[in-house]
Amino acid sequence: MNYFKSKDRFDFSKNSLNIGTPLLKFPLREDDFFLKKIYGLKESEFLEFYNYQLINYLDVNPGKGKRFLNHVYNIVTSRMESFNKRKPYSNSYYEVRREVTNLEFFLEFLESVPHWDDIAPKESLIVEKNKTISQMQEKIERLEAQLKEYKLYDAAEPIAINKGALPVFIDLIHQMQNLKMPNGNKLLSSQTRSPWYKMIAKYFYHGDKRIPIGTAQNYFESKEESNSSKYIILDEKDKLFIIVPKSKS
Repeated sequence: MNYFKSKDRFDFSKNSLNIGTPLLKFPLREDDFFLKKIYGLKESEFLEFYNYQLINYLDVNPGKGKRFLNHVYNIVTSRMESFNKRKPYSNSYYEVRREVTNLEFFLEFLESVPHWDDIAPKESLIVEKNKTISQMQEKIERLEAQLKEYKLYDAAEPIAINKGALPVFIDLIHQMQNLKMPNGNKLLSSQTRSPWYKMIAKYFYHGDKRIPIGTAQNYFESKEESNSSKYIILDEKDKLFIIVPKSKS
């Protein structure tokens, strides 16, 4: 059964509402030609195109408007579902993204045509569900890629600070924060102290135990800033090393 009006032979008109090619007929591919036509239309052109094809169908199949809508709906949603199964990083993904976006707009347009309520709520819910699944799959793909990249920078094992020497190590970090280059610029700088204590909690152990991030933080927030009795002041006995610039020859 033919649902759509195809171009006549030698009809090279760019504005034609017929589908297909002007030279050869491919009746088995009329659905593909219908979709291809949609890809190139603006939203404002959907109604004229749909009504033109519907009227031609009704001329041969009186009273079968619902059947026509069903067929159009099925080929549009099937093509969208086929696209949604593609991997976001496949070579063809972005090539057809605009085409599928147009199909989504066309599907929204179909909600305004007669007989939509007869076929809708079940099918429309399925489409919405598939769209949500597709979006979640894309999000999972992105998160997996981010996790893979993150793991590249994750250490296989922590650096162990000798048991009881955590304050000694912290003092060295404090000194590193204040080191300056010969030109007067700081060797290391950060807008906040959080990169320092988070680095220590993530990449260092105290003996064989993890360093709680709260404990590390208490070595870096000043008493005035934190207004907390938890702030840890380093004892002089823990300041075993002094980092000094190399003497000039």
